[in-house]
Amino acid sequence: MSTFKLSNVIVVILVFGAIFQIVAVGYVAYSFHVFDFGSNGKQKGALPMLPNNIHSNDETSDRAMTQVRELVKKNTKLISSKKIAKPVVKSNNADVPKSIFSRFMEKSINKIGLPFKAKLPKKSSFDLFLGILTKEGEEDKREAIRSTMVARYGKQNWKYMFFVAKPKGFLIQAEVNKYKDIVVVDVSEKYRDEPKMVIALLQTALSAYDTKPKWIVKSDSTTYVNVDDLLRNLKKGGVKYSKNFYGGSPVEGNTPIRDKASQFYESMEDIPTNTFAPYNSQRGGYMFSSDLATCMVAKVASKKVKVLHNQDVAMSIIARACGVKPRAFSNHLSIMFPDMVDKGKMMNQDKRAKELSDMIPYQWNKRAAEAVGQLRKNIPDQRVHKCKVEFHDASKITLDTSIIITFVEEQPTVLVRTLRTILKNTPAKLLKEIILIDDGSSEEWLNQPYPLPSHASFPEGGAVALKQTKFIDYVKNISPKIRYIKQNREGFIRGRVKGIEATTAETFTVMESHAEVCDGWLEPLLWEIQVNPKTMANPVITQIHHHSFAFLLPVYQKMDYNYLFEMKWGTVRGAAAQKKEYRPYNSPVHAGGIFSMKKSYYYTLLGYDKAMKGFSSENLDLAFQVWMCNGGGRNIVVPCSQVGHVFRDKSPAVSLKIFTPHNVNTNKKILIDSWLPKGLPFRNEILKERHHDLDNFKLDHPEDIPRRQKWIKDHCVGWDWFFKNIGKPTHDK
Repeated sequence: MSTFKLSNVIVVILVFGAIFQIVAVGYVAYSFHVFDFGSNGKQKGALPMLPNNIHSNDETSDRAMTQVRELVKKNTKLISSKKIAKPVVKSNNADVPKSIFSRFMEKSINKIGLPFKAKLPKKSSFDLFLGILTKEGEEDKREAIRSTMVARYGKQNWKYMFFVAKPKGFLIQAEVNKYKDIVVVDVSEKYRDEPKMVIALLQTALSAYDTKPKWIVKSDSTTYVNVDDLLRNLKKGGVKYSKNFYGGSPVEGNTPIRDKASQFYESMEDIPTNTFAPYNSQRGGYMFSSDLATCMVAKVASKKVKVLHNQDVAMSIIARACGVKPRAFSNHLSIMFPDMVDKGKMMNQDKRAKELSDMIPYQWNKRAAEAVGQLRKNIPDQRVHKCKVEFHDASKITLDTSIIITFVEEQPTVLVRTLRTILKNTPAKLLKEIILIDDGSSEEWLNQPYPLPSHASFPEGGAVALKQTKFIDYVKNISPKIRYIKQNREGFIRGRVKGIEATTAETFTVMESHAEVCDGWLEPLLWEIQVNPKTMANPVITQIHHHSFAFLLPVYQKMDYNYLFEMKWGTVRGAAAQKKEYRPYNSPVHAGGIFSMKKSYYYTLLGYDKAMKGFSSENLDLAFQVWMCNGGGRNIVVPCSQVGHVFRDKSPAVSLKIFTPHNVNTNKKILIDSWLPKGLPFRNEILKERHHDLDNFKLDHPEDIPRRQKWIKDHCVGWDWFFKNIGKPTHDK
């Protein structure tokens, strides 16, 4: 009897489990529009989805555009489950009762996100609609555009939307819900469907708002649009640009590809001539006046013109059907992400673009860096929840800090942003001062005018708010907490020595000149030093992309060292790996560019060696001192402290003047000879790996090495202890 009852219970559990799984899968599918069909059997769109056969008499198209219009009108209001927008559907089956499953799904919707962040009053007007074609997996490029171009120019008299082909996965749905700036078009993500994407873009621009924009620009995710310049030039053109205008970069004489295996194939039926008629290149984008866009959408809807498979050629043919030919509009768009563009396309860029490379001289994209402005409006808080729950209140921290920034001819706005971000995201009671160590910048660089008219004012965009002055004077006047010290070109190691000597706070924090500290960054570092004064505390470094200047995800890693005696990023293992996102963990060495330390503790160690030149190897030297000397020291990574940092593409020219092979070898030789006495097997292993540069290398001034060797012998434990308790070198190179 008990067996029978138990089997019944098992059956009931299995049945209810199966029902729950069906309901759960159904809910997810409904939310992501996997099998959401209307009464006519056609698949509905997604937030909003535009159909591929775009005709004005197509009920699916009407429904999609109605959804877009309704969402824009309702703007910042959320549509609750009790007030779900009912799209207009011209169907003879409108009275067919809904299934139980459909009714259940409707009630499961809590809210629907709106497609725009900015408020759009019912009778608002705007000048420009920017449609950006992008792909499902290009979230990094979309975020780059949001955090640079959109943040820089605001959205006062222009609107933008990203257009994405029907996604294969579900991840983009979270991005749609978060930003409300993505339109999904019901076409495949293929080159030959791009013309349909552009028509959907035009249709959205013309139909989603109560008023039409004056101009519509088609762009893509590899392009940066200077919106202010673009609108200024369009308005200057008057009637020439406001009526029947199809502008861009005209291309003439290109030959159709007849190979059916090619994605660029066009048939003789569609293109009977041996050359294309002139068209505006899709590279960089092109634009239409509103009246022309209206005509083009109508031509396609009435099937009076066929939409071909080559995006730029197809748009030209449709425009010609409206009696308009392509016209040159110079300097309308600018390439922003050259590393994300196909190399073949890069070869076609004009000579002027190459001469004025965005990467020179800073080895990051200087236009993107400028576009972010003097203070980024949306630094993402990527700390885990426990960091915020277990947050160390500044009032409970008794220490303060002096921040030391060494620099040489940094990009002005990047340095200004570093300073303004520190001042904004650091509690005033914890920040004693910011000491700027100028490592030999030229008078020309120091005295350059700043800000320029092209710069956004601080803190909001628009005309320059502060009177233009010499750049270094502008920097000094940002805050009374800023102190400026000039030295000859001696390198960052010696610059930091001077900075530490000049500090007046209990702790010092070494900071890069191209960094953006995140909210709550300093408190966790100082707290760990307060708990153990013999602490060298390092934040988690979050990469800022050197082309897009978008924040990427934080990487919770320790800093290892290898048999070349160089730092290498390593993986956190063991018990610490389970808590690495919120609990501090040990690291054998550190990167050396951003860390905090108690000044009094620093002076119990050897500290930085002034004999080292430029920079390099000082990071391993100081970390070894912390771990092995005078007992009780620790070098830790503090995950709840996060700082964004731009890793350059390569060393800029100004750094190469001091970051020479000779100086690098000098520093490495000092490190090896100080820490690894002759006869030590570990020394032989290191020198074996570095035979290519150190075999015959001699120090210019070796006289200080014996002093360092004696101090290490008297104050520090040996390598056997370090290997056992902290970490052995990795074989990674």
